[in-house]
Order: sequence, then C-alpha cells, then structure tokens
Amino acid sequence: MGPGFFVLGYDGGTGHQFGTGLYNDTKNETNVKSAYSDIFRQIETGL
Repeated sequence: MGPGFFVLGYDGGTGHQFGTGLYNDTKNETNVKSAYSDIFRQIETGL
C-alpha cells in the first residue's frame, strides 16, 4: 500500500489503478466508511 492510501485497487482488464485515503489520515469509523464509499463510487462510475 502506498503512502497516504487506505484502499488501493487495480482493474487488470484496463490496467487502471485507483485508491483513496482517509480524511486527515485519521482511522475512525466515519473516515473508513467514507473511503469505501469513494471506492464504490469510482467503480460505479467506471473508474
């Protein structure tokens, strides 16, 4: 995992990488939920 990233992803079909970090690099329930919401939004909109 790269610095500043909480979640990283890779689409092997297109070679596209995507990721998101935590707000203020603070791990708490709200920020974790937000990070996962961002990832699913990126997937939904086609990365």
